[in-house]
Amino acid sequence: TLSANHRSGRLPALALLATLGLAWAGVHAHLAAVVTGLPELLSMALFIAALVAWPLAQPAAGAPPERLTGRALLLAGAVVVVFLRLTSPWDARHPQPSFVAYQLDQDAGRAWRVTPVRLRSAWSDAVLRADGGKIFRFAHWAWEQPVDAAPARLANVPPPMVGLSRLTGGRVAVTVTEPSAQTLALWLSPDTPARLVQAGEAPTDQPLAPGRWSRLVWAAPPGEGLTLVLQPAGPGALQLRYSAGFAGWPAGVRPPPPPPAQVMAIGRSGETLATGTRKLAW
Repeated sequence: TLSANHRSGRLPALALLATLGLAWAGVHAHLAAVVTGLPELLSMALFIAALVAWPLAQPAAGAPPERLTGRALLLAGAVVVVFLRLTSPWDARHPQPSFVAYQLDQDAGRAWRVTPVRLRSAWSDAVLRADGGKIFRFAHWAWEQPVDAAPARLANVPPPMVGLSRLTGGRVAVTVTEPSAQTLALWLSPDTPARLVQAGEAPTDQPLAPGRWSRLVWAAPPGEGLTLVLQPAGPGALQLRYSAGFAGWPAGVRPPPPPPAQVMAIGRSGETLATGTRKLAW
């Protein structure tokens, strides 16, 4: 309504609304680019900016020269879209985040080179294909979402030691020992109601529902082993899954080369993950 009326008194109101709208769109454009690294999301901010800026460029009704404004803006937008699509947003100053890992399934006796789908890059693709395998979508319980993977050479990585002991008061202690692991993720699923009452030296009170998986992640597990104390409701068994993370790749497997300047390995990229399962009864 404001844009249809060209009285001079309306122009300050249009300018104020456009300023507020452009500022709001600019903040969200910055957050989308920094947090996600996806330049495609900038189109949302551009759409918002167009809605609030268009009233200032609204042509006079029936004036052919002013009608070219909309066409020129559409053409300029198309040029920007094509430019962003055909050029890479990554360089040495703003590198592309990427991640690769070597995963060994100690139950199946198989290994893969893996990368999360959202962190895939040309560098990670080359690392995945280093053993001659094809990249495919890979679902495994160690990953919250399917990852991209390729078969890898099988390495010899000793599995962790897992033991169970009975304590007083009907409690049981599960100890997982892997001295060289940097991280240790455990999934617990009892077949009878139980509670996790202690993890390492830390007391806790976490219910463990039968038939459901509860996940525990521990950084720098103690060399003598990480002990979990459970209080079960009665006799039963525990399904345990483990994912032990080690620095570097094992001997006999070609490690990933350093990424190029426009790619940055993030997180625990370059680590080895040894995964497997155990069943314990009391």
